[in-house]
Amino acid sequence: MIIESLKIVCQSNEASGINWIDIILRDWLPILLPLFFGALTITFWKNIALFFRKLKIKFFPTKFNVALAVEFDKLMNSGKYYNEIRKNLLSILDDLNLSGIIRIEDFSDIYLFSNKKEAEKYREKKNLDLIIWGRFTSDELKINSRNINKINLKFTYVVPKFKQDKNNNIGRAIISDIISKIALKNYWQIIEEQSFADVEIVSNNLTDISLYIIGLTLKFRGRLFDSMTIFEKLQQRLIIKNDNLLNGVNFHLIDVYTIFAIDGINLEDFVKTKKFCDKILAIDSVNKFALCNLALSEYRINGFEKSREVVDKALKLYPRDSVVEINVAFIRILQADYNNALKHYYNLLNFGINGVQLLLVIEFLCDEYEKTHEPAMLFASGFLSHYWGDNELAKIDLKKFLDEADEEKYKKMYRFAKKLV
Repeated sequence: MIIESLKIVCQSNEASGINWIDIILRDWLPILLPLFFGALTITFWKNIALFFRKLKIKFFPTKFNVALAVEFDKLMNSGKYYNEIRKNLLSILDDLNLSGIIRIEDFSDIYLFSNKKEAEKYREKKNLDLIIWGRFTSDELKINSRNINKINLKFTYVVPKFKQDKNNNIGRAIISDIISKIALKNYWQIIEEQSFADVEIVSNNLTDISLYIIGLTLKFRGRLFDSMTIFEKLQQRLIIKNDNLLNGVNFHLIDVYTIFAIDGINLEDFVKTKKFCDKILAIDSVNKFALCNLALSEYRINGFEKSREVVDKALKLYPRDSVVEINVAFIRILQADYNNALKHYYNLLNFGINGVQLLLVIEFLCDEYEKTHEPAMLFASGFLSHYWGDNELAKIDLKKFLDEADEEKYKKMYRFAKKLV
């Protein structure tokens, strides 16, 4: 078409005797065609490619749960910085083996959000875990004659709601938690002269905050294993960097480990309980819950000796705790130190049984009696039932203890049981 147009123009000049066609084909066409098709590539083909990309996302959507939608100038520094930050983010996720849990789609060339409401509407529509959106400042900005790009990023994420939480206290706590952690990562600018270092800092900040947000929100949505996996990977990164975000990550890891440990107890899977109690203690070596339940797990798995070591450590740390007192008393019975066991049961009259799951403890003691035929187990279950449980059950266990126990061997326990009956 362009050649035909040129022919028409040139035909009017044939009378001049100049062969314009030859001149154009020889001299102008090599210049005109690249200019014409170059303009066509920049505008037309760019829009065509964008159109088909939108169609592909709409009709053949890939599975992703994190979206990027950041405004920048492709031809300026901000475009170069953004591409490097995005590459770094994807590379870190791949290195951490998190690509199966966190799948990122970059929508920066398709969707840009002007406010939080737009971003939240899109997040809900696509059921995304997180949208990272915002903009780079203009590439012409300077500080002290140095070119600088500041990045204003927003994070739109899932805030779970629960029917039982009518005042949305949990939701507000999640938001407050995340805001406080974002405040720890407050470097979001790139100065041209130090762009390599600044891009790395911003990439790390973006990665750490994104992982924290996703790990936290997944935890409250019940996806505990995925939450744990993300937090553990983030924990490894933060330990290496001695990063102050680590305390927040450890807090939530202990929460998740505790839930898994309790699940192990309920399933009588003490290997599982031990595994997660050990994980808790690796973070918090004096964690009372972990010590007490590790003692039980060690007893079920490895027997008395390992359990005794854990119980003695707990007693030194928590000498007036009811759960610890019950554990210590049980171990003393296994050691045949009946007077000491009675002392720890007697301490409960002063300390109370706060935090003790009484029915589970009594059931455990009855099971142990069936296994060991140790009369002191009957005394223990009868003692606890008498003061805090079923008095009739207490009488049955204490009478059976008196029938089976050697009065001289269990002297103090024997006398105490007679008083209770």
